[in-house]
Amino acid sequence: MRKIRDLLPISGTALALWVWSNRDDVVEWAAFGVRSAQKLATGETDDIKIEGRLRASLLGDKRTRHAAGLSLKVHDGIAIVSGIVSPEVRDVTLAIANRTDGVRGVDDRLEETRRRGPELGPA
Repeated sequence: MRKIRDLLPISGTALALWVWSNRDDVVEWAAFGVRSAQKLATGETDDIKIEGRLRASLLGDKRTRHAAGLSLKVHDGIAIVSGIVSPEVRDVTLAIANRTDGVRGVDDRLEETRRRGPELGPA
């Protein structure tokens, strides 16, 4: 049997640095894995499939791939999106969620960061 080091041509240090720099994504995917295992035990596979499709779609879009603060869950076919994100990320996330196969609705709990622009002082 081949060792993991034979399959992954990176050092343990490089892997640890990658995990640290992508820790938010790693935590989100780990939480998804735990929820999936719990739902599989009860036979609820539809939400797992929908959430997996939605997560893959969000990873496939460069605007949402590393969006800090973006969280999602799927419950009874409803995509629950939350966090504090830029207006562009919010718009793209909602569009992707609405067109994802299996999503029956979107519970938008996203908050927008302020739009950047000139500060308006007193007139």
